[in-house]
Amino acid sequence: MNIADRIDAFCARWLGAEFGPAHILLSDYNMEDDHIEFCLKCLSDTDYTNGHSQAELIATRAFLQELSGIPEDDRLEQLWAARPYMKWEDDEDGMD
Repeated sequence: MNIADRIDAFCARWLGAEFGPAHILLSDYNMEDDHIEFCLKCLSDTDYTNGHSQAELIATRAFLQELSGIPEDDRLEQLWAARPYMKWEDDEDGMD
């Protein structure tokens, strides 16, 4: 299963997760390492975690850690293969 489909499956299982600390990854598909690191930090911030169950937050952390174990370039290539409209056309490698 490609990255985009894995994210969609995760969000289908954890309905509120898309609007929580990992929003920029789960909703916007920002796959870069620094985005994952930011989301992991947000899991410790009540401004981002209020309204989300402990089980959802634990699952979100585990999912982010799982994704971080995949090299960034591989994550991006999988995303672009599944969602080609997300690759910046004016950028040679798709990254800034």
